[in-house]
Amino acid sequence: MERDSSPNLDRLAIGLSAMCVVHCVLSVVLVALLSSATFLTDPVIHRAGLAGAVLLAAVALRQGYVSHRARRPAIVGLAGLSLMTFALFVPHGWAEVAATVTGVSILAAAHLMNARSRA
Repeated sequence: MERDSSPNLDRLAIGLSAMCVVHCVLSVVLVALLSSATFLTDPVIHRAGLAGAVLLAAVALRQGYVSHRARRPAIVGLAGLSLMTFALFVPHGWAEVAATVTGVSILAAAHLMNARSRA
């Protein structure tokens, strides 16, 4: 019997979400304090992070759905990913951080729901 790695993927996704929140808040603070820290707000970092979040969510939430047939985690996850995508089009600053952190938090909640649905 093949072992389902969905709970581990959900835990990994929640951890990466936490790292994203720290990165977003810390980036704005450091840029405000040090004008040379603008590399932290490079759009490549944000696009790569979103791509990783989309891939990880697609695998973990799909595996969870196959296991427990609950749609809510996938719907909530899609809402979080949508807000994270929206944040790519907001100018750098607190509005971008708010959109990203909110989206990441919603996505982390979806992964938590997914993991709990399996229990």
